[in-house]
Amino acid sequence: MLTDRGFCVAVTTAVALIAFVVFMRFLPDFVEWQGWKWCNPDECNVQTWLGSLSGWFGGFAAFITILFIMRQLREQKRQTDFAIGDAMPTLDAIEHLQDNAELVVRIVNWNRRAIVVRHIKVDDPTTTVMLNRLTINGKDKPVATISFSIQPFVIPGWENRNGAPAHAEIRLAAIIEVENNLNLSKSWHDLPRIVVDVQMLGDAHKAIVLKADTGLLLR
Repeated sequence: MLTDRGFCVAVTTAVALIAFVVFMRFLPDFVEWQGWKWCNPDECNVQTWLGSLSGWFGGFAAFITILFIMRQLREQKRQTDFAIGDAMPTLDAIEHLQDNAELVVRIVNWNRRAIVVRHIKVDDPTTTVMLNRLTINGKDKPVATISFSIQPFVIPGWENRNGAPAHAEIRLAAIIEVENNLNLSKSWHDLPRIVVDVQMLGDAHKAIVLKADTGLLLR
């Protein structure tokens, strides 16, 4: 907890605010006890300035505290969603370690509801993906010899929370159009990110777009 910067900032701000309020509460009594005069007969600028300063300081402290509370609420919601099975699926992509021309895409369904993978594409109109291999939970699924379109497939929901979540591994090749010719890309280094259209099943089906960068790959 002490390593959480947001928590430390909020606690420090609260302690400083309390110390400032206590200081402002007893400062007039201390000044009167010492017999000091900080006000003229006609005006009292110091007192007005301190009153304004305390208001601004209190507002700033409240703002910092609200930011911290909002952050904690977001984190609490994320943990709650994961615990009850409402977390969103995730997408990872990395170039194959032994074959630069192949991209390994992994989709993990952290939700208790099943999802349907509708479409996989590269975020570039001149590039088309070709499916080389598809496995769901470690089991190979039939794939056409040459397929420029990926048929929709289902990834089951994570209903058994004691087991591993369902996942799919997709291996892709990239076909690039150059001067009306289609060429197989030898590397994914310079290709943009992968975009996957997913539909989550439920009482109201939900469309989700997953994206993964293909630029930060091993060379």
